[in-house]
Formats: sequence, structure tokens, C-alpha cells
Amino acid sequence: MPARFLPEVHCRYPSTSQNRSGMTIFEVLAAAMAVVVIAVVITPMVFRRNGQRPNCVNNLKNIGLSFEIFATDNGGAYPFQVSVREGGSREWVPTRQAWRQFVCLSNELSTPKILNCPKDRDRVRATVWSKFDNRSLSYFVNLSARTSNSSMVLSGDRNLTLDAKPVSPGLVMIGPQPNVGWNPKVHKRAGNLILTDRSVLQTTTAQVNCAFQNSNFALPNLLLVP
Repeated sequence: MPARFLPEVHCRYPSTSQNRSGMTIFEVLAAAMAVVVIAVVITPMVFRRNGQRPNCVNNLKNIGLSFEIFATDNGGAYPFQVSVREGGSREWVPTRQAWRQFVCLSNELSTPKILNCPKDRDRVRATVWSKFDNRSLSYFVNLSARTSNSSMVLSGDRNLTLDAKPVSPGLVMIGPQPNVGWNPKVHKRAGNLILTDRSVLQTTTAQVNCAFQNSNFALPNLLLVP
């Protein structure tokens, strides 16, 4: 049988003059501009989705630092453990005026605006201390917190729930087996906590229970909520 030959195939290759190994300056600038546009569009969406939580986290970091500075100057005691005569707020605890637990930190906090979460629409931001009260306060304080326990919850967002019900302003007892959560009023069923070691926890409803369980072990936490 005579041998069969495959038909000749002519492959066409692009000429070397048409190959480009890099991008032109125009293409580089266009790509950079696209990245900038995407960042401008996406970043506000991320902050809206997170409920401006980064700003709230920074607020709590400043609050934690202010409590620590006060405690350092007062033998390791927080304002609610120190008499009013000595610059604290202990006598104000029974009045349930949560703002008084923070106003004595005015020397440590640069402005009362730090005590207002930007996402807390039910609070009016105070710009001067003479205008500051519960109506400007977004954060609770844990009256059971002690500097000797670094894992305790010290303060946090006020939009707490207890047994699936929003907590009311005033004194709230959180037991050793808590059923705590977050309502959607501030951070969409999430919230931020500052511990006595100044670490900030961004928590869901499931995680906030763990934070309080670790906070004081078998003892209750007494919160003062604005």
C-alpha cells in the first residue's frame, strides 16, 4: 500500500512586530484610575455595611485608655469606685445617671464627642462637656469591672438585649449564665465591647455571651446603661 502523506499545514504566527511585552503608560494610568474609582465606590459601601463600626471601635479604645489613666492616678480604682470628693463618681451610681460615670473622665477624654457612636441615631452628639448627659451617651459602663481582672468587660454599645428583650436605661444585672444579645438599633444585631485590658471585641449576639461569661467567671456583672 502506497504511503499516505498528510496534507501540508501552513501555520500562521503573529509577526514579532505585533508582540508587546508590556503596558503603555496610558494603559497603566487607566488601570490606576480604575482602582481609585473602585476604592471610592466600595469604601463607603463597606462602612455602611459595617454600621460605621471602625469609628465606634476607636471611640471605645479612647474610653478604655481614659479609664486606665484615671485608675493609674487613683490607686487602680475606676471612677465608680472613687468618691465624688476625690474626683470620682461613686455617689452617683444610685441615681442611674450613666453619663456621670464618664464626665469625670473629661481630663482624659479630649471631647465628649468620643462618647457618641456615629451610628446611634437616638443620641445627639455633644461638642462641649456642659451639654453632655445621657442623651449624648452611646455606651454602658460595667460597675463590676476591676483593674485586677484584665478579661472583664468595661464598657460597650448600649444596644443590648437580655432574654431577647432590649435593656432599659439604668442598672442591669448580667448573671454568670447570661442570655445577652444585641438589638438592631445601632449596629444591626452586633456590637462592640472594650475590656479592662483595653482590647476591643467586635461581637455578634452569640459572641457577646461568651465575653460576659469570661468577664467575671461566676460573679454577676452590674451594668449602668444610658
